[in-house]
Amino acid sequence: MRSLLILSICLLSLGNIACKSKDKVKPQAENVENKYQQDWIKLTRSGCFGPCPIYNITIYGNGIVRYEGIRNTDKIGMFIGRMDPMRYQEIAERMEAIGFLEMQDVYETKVSDMPGSTILVHYGGLEKQVVENGDAPTELTKFQNYLDGIVAEISDWKEVMRK
Repeated sequence: MRSLLILSICLLSLGNIACKSKDKVKPQAENVENKYQQDWIKLTRSGCFGPCPIYNITIYGNGIVRYEGIRNTDKIGMFIGRMDPMRYQEIAERMEAIGFLEMQDVYETKVSDMPGSTILVHYGGLEKQVVENGDAPTELTKFQNYLDGIVAEISDWKEVMRK
């Protein structure tokens, strides 16, 4: 009987300790909502009469990056990589800083052998496309190179389709 009483006291004590310690446990950080989850930006580099690289990159707000090498690139085919999803906020901030959504739709030059590029953005429910073939404003060229730089930082690519 005495051992039953001691066992009951121990169980009550353990229950009390467990209840008190539960209050001290910090809740896990809630998932931070990614407001860019549905957004994406696509850069297409078109060719010229020479060995200009031809490829498409699409950077999604959730951190997935798709690369499609078509011609004159190190990687030919379609590849999937990942970046930190929070990096997309930096892309959006740069896009806003250069006034991308207010840029002309087309910047063209009279020279026919210039490589061209197109940036197509799906941003907060809006879509904007800017096409250029050598006569882009400096801000647009820097933004294109910035996007290329993000892709160049990705080292772990998974080939999903060979051309």
